[in-house]
Amino acid sequence: MGKSLQFFTGVLAERLLMHRENDSNVVTAKGVECSHVGAKGEKVLFTIRGKIVVVCAGAILTPALLLASGIGEERELRNQGVTPILEGEDNVWKGVGKRLCDHVIVATGFWTNRRFTSVDVPNSVRGWLAMDITDDRNRYNLSSSKHKARLLLKVMDGSSSSCILPGVIASTFHRVYFFEPHFVCRFVNWFLCVLSKVLSFLAGILLKNSVILSFFKRQTLQILVCLMNPKSMGAVSIQHRGKGENCRGLSNFDVQIDPAYLSREEDFVGISLGAHIVKKLSSCWIPNSIELLPGYLYKGIGGSDYLRKYVSDFALPYYHWSGTCSIKSDLVSEGSHVVDEQLRVRQVTNLYICDASVHPKIISAPPALTLAAMGLTVSSILHDLIRPKTE
Repeated sequence: MGKSLQFFTGVLAERLLMHRENDSNVVTAKGVECSHVGAKGEKVLFTIRGKIVVVCAGAILTPALLLASGIGEERELRNQGVTPILEGEDNVWKGVGKRLCDHVIVATGFWTNRRFTSVDVPNSVRGWLAMDITDDRNRYNLSSSKHKARLLLKVMDGSSSSCILPGVIASTFHRVYFFEPHFVCRFVNWFLCVLSKVLSFLAGILLKNSVILSFFKRQTLQILVCLMNPKSMGAVSIQHRGKGENCRGLSNFDVQIDPAYLSREEDFVGISLGAHIVKKLSSCWIPNSIELLPGYLYKGIGGSDYLRKYVSDFALPYYHWSGTCSIKSDLVSEGSHVVDEQLRVRQVTNLYICDASVHPKIISAPPALTLAAMGLTVSSILHDLIRPKTE
């Protein structure tokens, strides 16, 4: 009779329990230290042990858990009071938390004098259009004469207007200026900050009205420009909350995310190509329409480079995080990968990772099916480990 499968809810994985064999480079995962909230609100720690440990916390929390457990770049760990498991040249985990990637979204919006939709359904998505665009005019002075952007245009009704428009209105007026005299500059910046918050608050209340929201849903639409082959890469790190306290456990740290959106000029070029395509297609898709996002007000304030300013203000995450614990690949620099071809963490005999963090490069499509296939692959690997084939 095999052991029963157990699920734990309301539990936080604090750290991996690692064991190093007699100062050698052989490291073994003994289990996971977890915590939950007790009856009196206190933190209660307990341990789950096993012969094999598989981490599936996603591209944000998987590297955070590894860093809190002493698996990561030595200097980064010591700065946060964490003792690294391996030191010096023996530390092969310098890539933990690096190469964070995500698809980037920029919203465009339109008002139309005819109903865009008359059907009340929970899902606001009305259509998709995937395309590859090659721009050979080199309008942005890139090193390459051609730039290829893989884009996904996502057509939606106006159900999400109440979430998007207040932020757009706030950002339109929230500007920081530098001039003399300084006291006048500080007053202007303070006034614009207050004005943006007030307008955002009022717009949020207004758009929550059922009549107005119904009007926006039926008479407006958004076309989301999704860049599916971004080049920018960020990082995930941890920051210890206290001073001189016990640094053991993920709950003692803040997880910091730097997505580095649009840090590469190629990404802005890709988004701008998509925006230009939407502008051309909108005359066919939605004739007699008025552009709401970025809108004429944003164009008037932003000047000739309004699109760059709008994209910088409103680049949204697609939440397809990946790349922070990369697998060994030609796409990753030598020695910076975290897991091998079997998805096993380097230098650890029984620790595996099964989530999007192992992708060496973000895939140019929503990753759900890829991750499902990865789960099947890992289950096959674990099955062979637990029940080896007999000759």
